[in-house]
Amino acid sequence: MSVMHPQPPASALQALAQALNVHREPRHLHEILQAAHQHATHPHRVYMMDSQAMAAGSGLDKAHLVAWRFLVTTGSGGHAAVELPCRADDTGHQFGTADLGPLVQGTLDALQAAERQMTAAGPDYEVALLRIPALYVQALWLRSVDGQDRLIPLAPAQLVRANGTGLMTQLEFLGALAGEARRLHTVFGAEA
Repeated sequence: MSVMHPQPPASALQALAQALNVHREPRHLHEILQAAHQHATHPHRVYMMDSQAMAAGSGLDKAHLVAWRFLVTTGSGGHAAVELPCRADDTGHQFGTADLGPLVQGTLDALQAAERQMTAAGPDYEVALLRIPALYVQALWLRSVDGQDRLIPLAPAQLVRANGTGLMTQLEFLGALAGEARRLHTVFGAEA
């Protein structure tokens, strides 16, 4: 078993390089982009799932591709994430955001936890990030070719406090969120 990072498409790498040339201010953004251009690591796809699909009991197959994301160690030793939004067909990459917030460290922590907790005899997993904005949840999504996906919720989501930092199966993860997704749709309807 190994935790693998997919090879980003050439257009995503080109968008990363172009962002460096365009965004020279503010200074911290330029520093992040410069570090990303030279030392971007842990490339992974970003998927989004809406709460309506969650409330309906859909599986992760209803999540759709929204971006590529790279983790970066800046010159000052901090960590950042650079995100390149794209279309669902993995084209049209462009610079989106550079993030210095706690979810960056949460991603690194989840990657380390995944590498520690996976067994050598298991399947290979491809790293992705799953977002469910209406529920304020992001999770490291370890996608398996055999369908035995695992997820690690990222702090500061309530789900993390309930689960710790352990791996969850797809059923455990979706089951833990389904009640809140249904509650949102009862209160707010399709707007949730």
